[in-house]
Amino acid sequence: DAGGHGIYAYVKNTGLTFRDLDLSGHGGGYGLQIGLQTSNVNNHGGADHVVENVDVSHRATGAHFIATSNLTVDGLTATHDDARGVFVEGVAGMVPPTLSGLVLDDDGVGLRLQGFGGDPAAPFVVGPAAVTSVAGCDTSVELVAMTDTRLVGLRLDGRDWGVNVANGAGVTLTGLDASGAGAGVG
Repeated sequence: DAGGHGIYAYVKNTGLTFRDLDLSGHGGGYGLQIGLQTSNVNNHGGADHVVENVDVSHRATGAHFIATSNLTVDGLTATHDDARGVFVEGVAGMVPPTLSGLVLDDDGVGLRLQGFGGDPAAPFVVGPAAVTSVAGCDTSVELVAMTDTRLVGLRLDGRDWGVNVANGAGVTLTGLDASGAGAGVG
C-alpha cells in the first residue's frame, strides 16, 4: 500500500500480540502504531504488548509505540523507512520496553527513544542484543528527554549523526563505534 497503517492499535489495549507479520509498504504511513498521543492518558497505547518477528520496512515510520508500558519487542525489521525505523515515545512512570533483535538499516532515524528511562540503580540499556544492526541511516540513534539510559557497544555509522542526544539526564554513551563514513560532526 502507499500510505496509512499496516496495523493501528489505537488506544488503551492490554496484552496484544503481533507475531510473524509482514507490514512493509511502499513508502507511506506506518507499519505498526500502538497508541495515539502521550499528552492524554486516554490516548496511551496500553500495556504488556508483544511484537515478535515483524517487518515494518519501506514506510514513512516503521513502528511507533506511544506510551506503551512494558512492551516486548523481539525481532523487528525496519529498513528503508523514510522518517524513523522504530520510535518508542514514553511518559513518566511507564515500564520501559524490552527490546531485542532490531534490524534498523537505511532509515532516516534508525531508533528514536523519547521521554522515559530507567533509574540510577537500574538504567535502561540499549546494546547489541537490542539493536542487531543500524547501518546506513541518516541518524543511527536519537535519545530525546531520556533519563538514566545507557547506549553501549553499538556500531553507529549514521550518514549525519551516529547519536543525537537532546534534553537527557543521566545518559551514558560507552563502547560505541561511530567511525563510519558519515558527513556529520564527530
